[in-house]
Amino acid sequence: MQAIFIGIRNHPWRSLIHLFAAFSVMWTLVDGFTHFIPSLNFRNIASLIIVAVISIIYTAIILRQPSAVEIPIRHTNTKIEIKFGDLFNEDGLRVISVNEFFDSELGLPVDEKSLHGILISRCFGGYSTTFDEIIERELKTIPAEIIDRTQGKTNKYPIGTSAVIAINNDRYLCFALCKTEISTCKAYSDVPTLWQALDGLWHKARVVLGLNTLVIPLVGSGLAGIGLPARELLYLIILSIITETKKKELATSIRIVLSPKYFDTIDLNEVKRYWR
Repeated sequence: MQAIFIGIRNHPWRSLIHLFAAFSVMWTLVDGFTHFIPSLNFRNIASLIIVAVISIIYTAIILRQPSAVEIPIRHTNTKIEIKFGDLFNEDGLRVISVNEFFDSELGLPVDEKSLHGILISRCFGGYSTTFDEIIERELKTIPAEIIDRTQGKTNKYPIGTSAVIAINNDRYLCFALCKTEISTCKAYSDVPTLWQALDGLWHKARVVLGLNTLVIPLVGSGLAGIGLPARELLYLIILSIITETKKKELATSIRIVLSPKYFDTIDLNEVKRYWR
């Protein structure tokens, strides 16, 4: 019901047009039957109610907000699936954005409510030692700048630097999206930085993905503070995927997973129409 209500609320004029068209077609059929077969007397209150109900049901189905859509990238073998859900329940190589230090200490350096913080909590029990060991091993060939900090790590990596985290049967691809204020540990980013970070992410994903699905959240919508509305941020990510895929195929399947909190603000029907 929520999906139907949101669809109608977001498109009131389209709702009226569909409702009027459906009612007109149905009542024309009723008139036709009555005209050619007079013994079938459909011109009554019951028929009117039935036609109205069918018209309303048809309009609700047409305008229902879907929970998932698929967008094929033209002239490629790649398809982008966009859905509402939980990143950690998805199969595939899951993308997690981090800051340029690949911090792991829950608190000021890493917010517990961020996807990065949830990763540390769920997969490492809130302890950062194993995470740090994996990151150090993954990034040992990447030049790092040493920064003196009172809290958090000291190795600062270029934006877009990416590392694969394998834990049990799950694989995550952490990539540096945010810069960090040294004194406050505040993470921040902007549109040019996001584009640069995604470029680094795609480069690493192409190397390590294999036949897996690449699973991406709405990166930049949380503590990074990029400042774009959720739909525009989604469009930017889709544009980056298409741009990279046109250069060279990145993956056959890329899934963007949106938090259910955006169900009210992102209409996947509109998204699909825009990018088809």
